[in-house]
Amino acid sequence: MAFKAALEAIRNSGIDTRDIDAIIVATTTPDMAIPSTAAVLQERLSLPDVPAFDLNAACSGWLYAVANARGLILSGLARHVLTVGVEMQSRLLDAADRNAYFLFADGAGAAIISAGDSSSGGGGHRIRHVQIGGDSRGIQMARRDAPGYLLPNGHGDPWIRIDGHAMFRFATEAFSTLIRDSVSKSGWQPDDTRWVIPHQANGRILKAAAKRSGIPFDRFFLNIENIGNTSSASIPLALADVQRSLRPDDKLVLCSVGAGLTTAAISVEW
Repeated sequence: MAFKAALEAIRNSGIDTRDIDAIIVATTTPDMAIPSTAAVLQERLSLPDVPAFDLNAACSGWLYAVANARGLILSGLARHVLTVGVEMQSRLLDAADRNAYFLFADGAGAAIISAGDSSSGGGGHRIRHVQIGGDSRGIQMARRDAPGYLLPNGHGDPWIRIDGHAMFRFATEAFSTLIRDSVSKSGWQPDDTRWVIPHQANGRILKAAAKRSGIPFDRFFLNIENIGNTSSASIPLALADVQRSLRPDDKLVLCSVGAGLTTAAISVEW
């Protein structure tokens, strides 16, 4: 999944695969413990001489990857960074657990984060503001004890578990705060926002967050009914769905809350 998403992102970016300077894969379901899924993807892409690593920020993972890619670029260590969010969650769900079984899905999305003025010829969209955070007080709200997407042989609980009520309360407040802060720190007004593209977690959470954020719910882009909650892959997949309707200078807020609990928001000017 990551390989196919990466190829599409590279093709859409207009750069050559050999121009990629680093690979960051966000996932909670790596192929194996060692080596990283990024290293496996690097081998598939025939890019032997660039840094490649995984990160796990749960549902906020791809936004964390974009933040890290931006940091590599601003520090002068890279010019083009491939960021991928990929999850294989369908194998990790307990059919008897009504809190989680109908929520999660598999998928991958990717984008190239580049320096400068998009002189590569593929076009580009300016990142205006980035914020990432975490609150360990919610560490038990969403969890899975086993690593990877393969079920372990032996004892223990291999399934994804969620404290739905606690997560609803935390996520609603966190989403609304992220959106308000992202709009303000980007120098925008709430009415300037064309789309809020949230992590596709739960429609009820997002409706409540919209009410608190000051941005109408009809400006929240949702595709969860079609593809489910794909964790770190959900925002790039939603971007892929909505991009056909976007116009130059559209203002977007990408935001997420994930296990840990992690939070992230990125504002983008299309």
